[in-house]
Amino acid sequence: MDAVLDAVLDAERVRRGAPGLAACVLRAGQPTVLLASGEADLVSGRRVTCATTFAWYSLTKIVTAVTALRLAHAGRLDLDAPVVERVPELQLSDPARRRWQPVTARHLLCHRAGFADRQLHVARWFREPGAPWPDPSAFLAAALRRHGPRRAPPGAREAYSNLGYAVLGQLIASAAGCPFRAAVHELVLDPLGMTGTGFEGAERLRGDHARGHLPRWSGMGLAARLLGGGAFSEGRVGRHELVRWRDLVFSPHGGLLGPVGDLARLLSLFTGGDVEPEQASLLQVCRGMCDDEALAAGLRPGAAEQYGPGWCVLSPANGAPQLRHGGRGPGYTTEMLVSPREGLAVGLLGNGGFDARATAEALLAAARPAT
Repeated sequence: MDAVLDAVLDAERVRRGAPGLAACVLRAGQPTVLLASGEADLVSGRRVTCATTFAWYSLTKIVTAVTALRLAHAGRLDLDAPVVERVPELQLSDPARRRWQPVTARHLLCHRAGFADRQLHVARWFREPGAPWPDPSAFLAAALRRHGPRRAPPGAREAYSNLGYAVLGQLIASAAGCPFRAAVHELVLDPLGMTGTGFEGAERLRGDHARGHLPRWSGMGLAARLLGGGAFSEGRVGRHELVRWRDLVFSPHGGLLGPVGDLARLLSLFTGGDVEPEQASLLQVCRGMCDDEALAAGLRPGAAEQYGPGWCVLSPANGAPQLRHGGRGPGYTTEMLVSPREGLAVGLLGNGGFDARATAEALLAAARPAT
């Protein structure tokens, strides 16, 4: 089976034009399979290994969601209380406070707080090379002023929101009584033994790391050349732009970096298997995120694709519901796909722009037992 999965990953990498890929495949009751294919750096020809570090970008949101739900499970965060009471950055003025009053952590988790933030504005959330780190609280307050109030009543509609998860990160810090990054390490990364994963940015990409690449004529590849004239691009090799690493100012929506083995540790909580005693609370939280009854209580009936807590929930016309989340940023594309009823999961990390969802679906199909 491992040879089959290796062949599928190699074929998908060539088909999608990705420089390098690392993947994990989990099947309940069986050992986790870790796979690597292609090059971590097209300039040096260095190969991807299962220890290679990639930028996760929006896969981070699942870790953020698990952290928030673990605080709620411990009674330290009320998911249905007004967020404005615990996030001072929202208290910009009396009118702003009134607009935020109905918003809860549950709305933020499921992208239903009423935001309509555009993806392009995230380009402002990178630290300029050599510049000091800005104060996250002041940066968030400025972003909230710049992008205006919510565009719809909370719960009325669903709109994927990086800004909403930035607010959720500040709420987590308030509930945990420590900075957001410290809370994530204490409540999720450390208990799972995810020692290769963290928020250290450029410092974490000095060893066995995947260099970011973008197809020159993709939308993001063109943006890399246009935004700031080299702010993201530092040359090209063949059909790819070489991406200059820039640290994200906000961590909650996309700041993690790590290897595929650590991604597998996170996914294991959604597929079954034994856990250590210190992981029991995490397991309970993660099982609740994909429990059929819990999902049914919070999702609109009949929708083929919508957001639950953290995850995007896929409801195919025929077949068991699946959970997915992708991450995409300058030079990197990532994906997670989980079929809870089957006890199957796939995690995928790549250092280029490609169709990660199709590749994850191909790996998941190959991992299914032959019938």
